[in-house]
Parts: sequence; structure tokens; C-alpha cells
Amino acid sequence: MLVSMTGFGSAVSSDEKQQIRIEIRSVNHRYRDVVVHLPNPQTEWEEKIRQLVCDRLHRGRIEVFVLIEDSGLHEQSVRLNGPLLASYAAACREASRIVGPLSITFESLLLIPGMFAVVEKDDTDLWPSIEQALGMALDRLVAMRKSEGQRLQQDILGRLDLVEQWLEQIAERAPKIVEEYRERLKARLDELIATPGITEERLAAEMIIFADRSCISEELTRARSHIVHFRQACQTEGPVGRKLDFLLQELNREVNTMAAKTADNLAADLVVNIKAELEKVREQVQNIE
Repeated sequence: MLVSMTGFGSAVSSDEKQQIRIEIRSVNHRYRDVVVHLPNPQTEWEEKIRQLVCDRLHRGRIEVFVLIEDSGLHEQSVRLNGPLLASYAAACREASRIVGPLSITFESLLLIPGMFAVVEKDDTDLWPSIEQALGMALDRLVAMRKSEGQRLQQDILGRLDLVEQWLEQIAERAPKIVEEYRERLKARLDELIATPGITEERLAAEMIIFADRSCISEELTRARSHIVHFRQACQTEGPVGRKLDFLLQELNREVNTMAAKTADNLAADLVVNIKAELEKVREQVQNIE
């Protein structure tokens, strides 16, 4: 089944100390581009989040927003910068040796930048909550992408039904198109035979050219085959957007060749209709994972 690249999912994980909200948005992209927005630089979280997203999503530009609301009830502690204190004490002893005894108070230590630091709750304790919220948000995003994919699939296959109907109408016209070309070929041969110096090789070459221009059976066969493979791909699990895009290109190629070969007005009108529908399908396929 087809899966869209467009979707949104959000989830909240909370306890008495903090609330973690995660929002995930995805839009069309040729490849997979994951961007993680964190309240503070957290390299470890970013890589973990990116890996979990990549395990679930294969294509699209995906933005993950991590929002942390603190209740203020978390644990805090004060940490002493021991190496800085030791260096400060050594400098004071050296100064005492030069200028005499110095008086060092606790207040003076507090004034030294970086001597004491207030330590919040360990960030590693937040990861289980982040992972839980991320999983729920991904579930909702995937569900939305699948729902949108089903809608796109219904629209795409409906348009392919029209294309098939028009191809069959062209196929029904094909014998008449060949007959018209046969009459043109006969007139052309009569003209060439009346031309002085015409050779049998030239006549044979003209016959081959006209015969090739009159037959569209190969193009019809390949076009039908592309549609069959397109429908089969729509029922395949996993990312198929690129394959569908390739099949549409090949289908367009066959339709363009038919348009170049036939001068039949009705067939030409049908070809125009087919190309218009295929363009609409192509626009839809650009949103398929």
C-alpha cells in the first residue's frame, strides 16, 4: 500500500517533575532528511532520536521538535570545581610567599567564576520519557502518512483506469490507422515508381519507414505492461515512490511515441487526455514515500 511523505504526529510524556512534548512533521523530499530541534545541544539525544526516526521513515524531510517543560520540582545539587580550587590555592600560596599571609574567605571563593556550579537532574534520566513520547509521536505520524497514502492511491488508480480505457480506444482505432497509412504508402510508392532513376533499394527503404510509422502495437503493449507493474508496485510494502516515478516516465515515453506515429484525430485527442492524466498522477506520486 502507498504511504505519503506528508504527515504530523505529537505526543506527551510527563511525570511530577517535567513534561516532554515531541512533535514530528514530514513533507516531500527526494531523499530522507532528518532535522532534530532540541532545547539544548544534546549530541547523544540527537543521534538516538535520528536513529529511531530512520528505523520508521524512509523518505521525506522530517523535523523533530523536543520541548521540555520543567515543573521546578527536580533535584538540584552544588558541585565544587576541585581542580580550579586547587589551582586557586596554589596561586594564593605563591602570593603569600611574596606579600605575606592572605585571608581567604568563603565569600571570596563564591566570587570566583566557575568555582561552584548548580547541577540539575541528570539528563540521562530524561531519555526514557523522550523515547516513550517519540515512539507515540512516530506511531501517529505513520498512521497519518498511511491514511494519506491510501487516499492518494485511490485517486492514482482511478486515473490509471481512465488511461487504460483511452489506451483501449486507441487500440481499437489502430487497424484503421494502419489502413490509412497503407493508402498513403501506396500513393507514395506510385509517386516513387513514376520517378526516373528510382531503385528497388529506395522503394524498400520507403516501405519500411512507412510501415514502422503506421504500427503502434509495440507501444500499446509496453504501455499496458507499465500500468500492470505500476498497480503491482502500489500493493508492495515499503517505499516505492521512485519506482512509480520511473514507470510513469516510461509510460509517458510510449504515449509520446504513439502521438508521433499517428495522424488520426481521435487517437491524437485520446493521447492528449492520457498525457494530462499522467501529469496529474506524476504530481501525486511526488508525495509517495
